[in-house]
Amino acid sequence: MDANSHDEKPLLSSREFEILLLSAEGETDAVIARSLGISHTTVRFHLRNACLKLKASNRRHAIYLAFNMGVFERVLNDDAG
Repeated sequence: MDANSHDEKPLLSSREFEILLLSAEGETDAVIARSLGISHTTVRFHLRNACLKLKASNRRHAIYLAFNMGVFERVLNDDAG
């Protein structure tokens, strides 16, 4: 498959994945920062990187694309079982 294939899931770092998932769950940047022991700026840094990797225009778009691409599939399956 080529790099532009829709079947491929973008390779997010574990921190990008974690922060995007918390954001999808409705957590604010401030809450995410406190819970992970990092700064608000670092949360924004990881969200920006996730948006770039997903080719998303903003956080909501990144969450939408991640769900549609199956990025959160493992987490959703673990929660269901």
